Amino acid sequence: GKKTETNDDPNNEEDNNKPQEPMKLPAIGSIWNNTCVMAIKNITSTSAELLLMSINEWQGLSPEDAYISASSYIVSNITGWRIPTITDVTELSSNRQKIGISLLNSTLKEAGGDAISANAYYLCWNNEIYKKFRFSGTITDIGNTKQFRLRLIKNYIWNKDS
Repeated sequence: GKKTETNDDPNNEEDNNKPQEPMKLPAIGSIWNNTCVMAIKNITSTSAELLLMSINEWQGLSPEDAYISASSYIVSNITGWRIPTITDVTELSSNRQKIGISLLNSTLKEAGGDAISANAYYLCWNNEIYKKFRFSGTITDIGNTKQFRLRLIKNYIWNKDS
């Protein structure tokens, strides 16, 4: 019969025997599985550790609400999200500068997420004490602030063959 563009001919086994292409390591600043890749560490030939950030953010949360949001958040079957630590904030801030602030924000928005606000305070965590930070890298005590924005993060082991 005539070969179709979509290869939906059940008798055509041409493509079924090809070895599958290995998955490519996602780039910093790219969208991967509805998350944003903010850092890549410990790269080997078969795996790497990704620092993923939620493409969406929450606004007006108390620290308690933020904790609950983190513990129940699931995206693309990825669980175990958390509130950033001060170490994470330093990395997020540094890589945000390297990626480019406007490029990162347009990437987040194109993926259906929220742009990062330059002036808003986000919640972070240090030795069991909540702090607030701006993506510029400023970290301070919570003070009288009662409500925060939240971006969740996740350390994820990416494997080439998965």
